[in-house]
Amino acid sequence: MASSQRMIRGIDMSHPWKPQAVVLGTDLTATSGVVAGTAIEIARRLDVELCILHVFQYLIHHRYRMPVSWMLEEVRRDINAKLRRLKKRAEDSQCSASTKVIESEDPAGSLLKESARFERAILVLGTHARDPIERFFLGSVAEQVLRTTRFPVITVGPHVKRRFGMGNDQLMFATDLTERSLEPIPLLAALMTPSTHLTVVHVTESVLETDARAAMDTVRARMALYLPDQAMKHQVKWKVIHSSEVTKALIEAATEDKAELLIMGMHRSGELNAHLPLKTGFQIIIGAPCAVLSVCS
Repeated sequence: MASSQRMIRGIDMSHPWKPQAVVLGTDLTATSGVVAGTAIEIARRLDVELCILHVFQYLIHHRYRMPVSWMLEEVRRDINAKLRRLKKRAEDSQCSASTKVIESEDPAGSLLKESARFERAILVLGTHARDPIERFFLGSVAEQVLRTTRFPVITVGPHVKRRFGMGNDQLMFATDLTERSLEPIPLLAALMTPSTHLTVVHVTESVLETDARAAMDTVRARMALYLPDQAMKHQVKWKVIHSSEVTKALIEAATEDKAELLIMGMHRSGELNAHLPLKTGFQIIIGAPCAVLSVCS
């Protein structure tokens, strides 16, 4: 194949995309264990450093009626102890890790600034939002990051019970066949191992099987630039779902396949859209039974 055919938007299409680090933003709550476990496995699999970041939201300008310095020091000691345990957990999993605490009123901005130290990174976050009403009133650090960062983001939603890597190594790649939906393929290829099973899913309202099969040929051709022939033949299966309800169809497909990671491309929206009704991508993240890796364009 000619070299010009292996270049798209300046990216060498013959090689998987590999980050320099995985950046984990953690609130250190009891529910953050699945998020941390997912980040550790991603960093271990890609053989890159795991940077663990906790943002301590202490509003320094508040006026308290009694001295609180001793309480703050106690909180800081507790945070550092939890980070040391998390770092040891990563190192016990053969994953190099570092920790950092930032005191800030802006968790999303702090995470974005920290990740900007790298040319390439994957961000891993959890989200507690369960429905559009909660999202409207509380907002979401994960959503702010997704709308802003230039890096791929793995979001672990409220319905995820097991971390990535604990099960059958089943990945699912959702595509609407647009160019932006194909952008995760280089990273997808980097996450593949000889034991990985990948399901490529396209949801369409068309009832013509010939149209659906022909449309998927574009995806096959793109993936063939990254994956060896043996992987394409034995590790990848293709599924076309006829439905007008994309969110429901993908969540049900991920549940049926027992997917551990759902991968998809998303179209970035500006800040003015932050509190409009949930877009399909955010609906999927909130409802998915597994972590969701989003590549925004």
